[in-house]
Amino acid sequence: MDLMLSLDPGTSMTKMVYRVLSEIPYKSELLCMEPELIKISKDSLDLYESGQMNRPNPENEAWIEYNGEYYAVGFLAQKYFEARINFLELKYENAIPKTLAAVGAIAIRDSLKANFDLSLGLLLPYGEWEDRERLERGLTKALSSFSFRGKQFCINLINFQCLPEGGGLILTRSKKLGTDFNKMNKLLRSLIV
Repeated sequence: MDLMLSLDPGTSMTKMVYRVLSEIPYKSELLCMEPELIKISKDSLDLYESGQMNRPNPENEAWIEYNGEYYAVGFLAQKYFEARINFLELKYENAIPKTLAAVGAIAIRDSLKANFDLSLGLLLPYGEWEDRERLERGLTKALSSFSFRGKQFCINLINFQCLPEGGGLILTRSKKLGTDFNKMNKLLRSLIV
């Protein structure tokens, strides 16, 4: 395995904690990207690229291509393509392009090869968490052939874990514990009062 990545593709910020395993000593890094995402045309992207004088940090100039479609992600989507957050969209729907942008930005920042192994942890709301197997299949396919800022990548997703975020963790735990959860809840309340 070359990269371990935990990702929350949130609507306030796309948050990542990652570790490149070829670096010694191992150290975890935090990286954040603006939450915006927008599908763009190749012509729009070519126009943007033709006006570039220098290359900003990859997390601030993130665009990807997979399955013949182009997406601007984060700061680029927000500032140049004027994307807005749609709070009605499911996180699940945006998880694949945001993950590709995150992996591409990390690969560029840390000078990773174009082919490497990835272990990915992803947080989704509890209601969307139930589609994690379908998301895993989509991520596996997308990661195997995509480009980030024009550089082609072929990433092998060797480990995937999708967990429910925040309140979803409580719901999952309460289902496992059943009546014991209610006993623990009462005990905690009595200690607080």
